[in-house]
Amino acid sequence: MGDRAPLPGTREAPPRERIWQAEIIERAIEGILTVATGGRILTINPAAERLLGVRREDVIGESFERFVPVRYREIHRRHVEAFLDSGLRAREMSSRTPVAVLRPDGSEFLAEISLVRITVEGQDAVGCIIRDISEWRRATQQLQLQARLLEQSRAAAVAFDEHGRVSYWNGAAERLYGRSREEALGKTIVELGFVDLPEPVGREIRRTIQASGEWEGDLQLRRGDHQDRIVRVTMAPVFDDEGNLVGAVSHGFDVTEQRQAASMLHAQATLLRQIASTGGLEGGLHALCELVEEHFPDVRCTVHLMEPGGERLRLAAGYRMRPPDASPDSTPGARAALSGKPVAVDDFRVAENYEPIRERLIEGGRLASMSIPVFVHGQSRGAVTLSFDRPGPPGEREQRLLETVAQLVQVAIEQDMASSARIEAQLFESVAALAAGIAHDFNNLVTSIVGNAALARMEVPPGSQAEQVLRDIELAGLRAGELAHQLLAYSGRGARHIRPQQLNTLVKEMTRLLRVSLKPGVELKLRLGSEVPPVNGDATQLRQVIMNLVLNASEAVGNAAGIVRVSTGKMEADARYLRRCRLGEQCNPGTYAYVEVRDTGAGMDQATQQRIFEPYFTTKFAGRGLGLAAVFGIVRSHGGAIALRSKPGEGTAIRILLPALEAAPPEAREARTSSGD
Repeated sequence: MGDRAPLPGTREAPPRERIWQAEIIERAIEGILTVATGGRILTINPAAERLLGVRREDVIGESFERFVPVRYREIHRRHVEAFLDSGLRAREMSSRTPVAVLRPDGSEFLAEISLVRITVEGQDAVGCIIRDISEWRRATQQLQLQARLLEQSRAAAVAFDEHGRVSYWNGAAERLYGRSREEALGKTIVELGFVDLPEPVGREIRRTIQASGEWEGDLQLRRGDHQDRIVRVTMAPVFDDEGNLVGAVSHGFDVTEQRQAASMLHAQATLLRQIASTGGLEGGLHALCELVEEHFPDVRCTVHLMEPGGERLRLAAGYRMRPPDASPDSTPGARAALSGKPVAVDDFRVAENYEPIRERLIEGGRLASMSIPVFVHGQSRGAVTLSFDRPGPPGEREQRLLETVAQLVQVAIEQDMASSARIEAQLFESVAALAAGIAHDFNNLVTSIVGNAALARMEVPPGSQAEQVLRDIELAGLRAGELAHQLLAYSGRGARHIRPQQLNTLVKEMTRLLRVSLKPGVELKLRLGSEVPPVNGDATQLRQVIMNLVLNASEAVGNAAGIVRVSTGKMEADARYLRRCRLGEQCNPGTYAYVEVRDTGAGMDQATQQRIFEPYFTTKFAGRGLGLAAVFGIVRSHGGAIALRSKPGEGTAIRILLPALEAAPPEAREARTSSGD
């Protein structure tokens, strides 16, 4: 501050006024200095001494700029000059931005400084009132940071006053509870009406808060958009400095997905237990549907399973969508299962193609649905349908729920199939053991009969009737012996000579025999692959497999003209393909050689396909029914698998897969041969 003309608007105070002014300044809690227009300090009160860390005798007459950091001195001069030129009586230097004040020890603090025009002992001067706002500034910044953190928090933060009215409501609370801050402030939770708060729960919360405890629990949130959620809420009391209860704070987290995931895990465990118990697959599916409807009251769950033929469905569990006189195929679940694609119906009241079930669904309050097929091992095995009491497309929650239920149904079907496969394997082992025992005993008896008949024939005159009878006995005994060998082949316990074998060679050697074995009008065609790898096997048993398959194919063609094609080749079979094969569970993914027999016969439905490898099962009017059973036993004993493809009216293809010998060199490339192909 330089020498200047007298300040306009200043006056000398009367003596009495000067006395009490000086006393007020001396006792003030704010730091007050008077500074001449030239910048010299004229007076300083005790509060300013303490604030600035100086003694009065050390600063009187010194320049005020000693308390201004060097980096701010030029700005300070311009600010004071602007004040002196303005003609104003008073002004705050830090009305917007706090200024820094320098202490003699080099430390700084933030301050607000007010300037006032005064007269001191006849001199124009400026009074400076200094307030240390460092702590206030830090507290304000801390509060701002806390407010920002609360606004950015993903937890719904809410504060209540002592009467239970909302006094704070952050952005997460707006998003979770579906109420704006303006709507919520000043209201109670009951008045807002977005949460199910039974009176016993409300009493428990009030009792816990009043006892200075923290309450925590799940509350059902009503959003009003059919997206009800589960919220985990914690609530704690707030006390003032005297220990009086002045309100409460709460934090809410949406735990809907976690609770639903836990429910689905529980559903899966329940489902698997039910399947393992006497309840079986359908008992488990009923339990699953009940659990879904328990946790989602607005949803009805329906599960359809494919019939053995693979062309129709039946209701397996849950809500019945159709009246008794309507076909199961009229439901959205049937359409999803048969098409292999999701089906959604936004409003049954106007949707086409659902006339047979429309009236029942509307009466039952079911106005929309969503269905998806359930695939097991690449095949549609059924469908899951969720139906709703409101029209409109499904939301994200419904889609996630449907996918989860479908996955659980898939697990249930796979578990049931695995259980059935284990039972089938145990049954096969029992029957195979019985067949092997019978075959051995039977073969010993037949050998004795055939041998004794041959000896007896030597004792009778040639050409006699007795000789002819004995020959008939021998022939019958030999045929019975063939039957015993068939039983041994089915059991997989007959004598075998395992060596590397070439499938192409075996087929070529049998070509003439195969052709003469076919029924009239049936043509044999060969399609032999190149570089078919060798396999380990018994040549006689492998020939028996090929012969039985060809004979079965010929029978399938019947009396009409047709074709039986024998193919060989090499393939890479992965786990998914092997799961669809008979005996595939005993095989590992890898390289396989195969022989396939395809016919142009009538084909088979699903129920027949399930039984064709059973001993003594036959679709013929007469026959032993051991041919394909023997094939099954031989392939099983060779560590192979059987792939079957057939549909009514489209013929049948049976492919025998045998593990390739990896170390053996590939078969020499052979020219493809055919007969009229």
